[in-house]
Amino acid sequence: MDDDPLTTINLPRKALITFEEPCANTVVKTSVVWGAAEALTSPNLETRHAGLQQLVDQDAVRQYPLVAYLLISRLVEPDIALRSHVVEALAEVVTPNGHGEPTLAPSYATLSMHLTGMRTRQIYALLQVVDYDKSNEPMVIGLLDHCSFAGGHLACILATRTVPLQMRKLAAYFIGRMGYLDATPVLERLAARLETRQNGRSELGVMDEDDAELLSMIRSSLELLRAP
Repeated sequence: MDDDPLTTINLPRKALITFEEPCANTVVKTSVVWGAAEALTSPNLETRHAGLQQLVDQDAVRQYPLVAYLLISRLVEPDIALRSHVVEALAEVVTPNGHGEPTLAPSYATLSMHLTGMRTRQIYALLQVVDYDKSNEPMVIGLLDHCSFAGGHLACILATRTVPLQMRKLAAYFIGRMGYLDATPVLERLAARLETRQNGRSELGVMDEDDAELLSMIRSSLELLRAP
């Protein structure tokens, strides 16, 4: 199991929330942000929802790198609806959306660095967000775009037979959609194996409907990866 990000945090001092500000309004806002961040770690789901909403309302994810890092740790939030909102809040920072140049956001560098380090657990959690609501796809793409190693993690998900079919199909889809060429060998091996079953030459028996759907998705992704 991956390490808990909150136990391995190592941010520079300037990335931390500062409480000693000359402006009283800033001190009040910082106190509100800190309280909302604590709420996001609550075992109570309703409290976590309220905490996240307050962080979004205060634009804290964009303004405070430590808050952004906290949200990255919630990519594996057990409640899928709340996790979807976490993905939305993160995507609002790292993708162009009318709020100005993303790289100018104070938390952008921290977010980009840690999104690059996402592992299979986080990538799988993102696939579940898309499976939960298809409209989340653009936001997930925005996060995956910062993880050049996501292709390998998606290939691992795709190749694992115990993973639910829908998750494997989504893994294949995003490999093609994002153009992860490093995952091509895995797609080719799986396609060959499934085609053997399709042609009745496998000891595993004939292909069922689920495998046919998976093969179709793999073929579509391979076409995208091979396109000039």
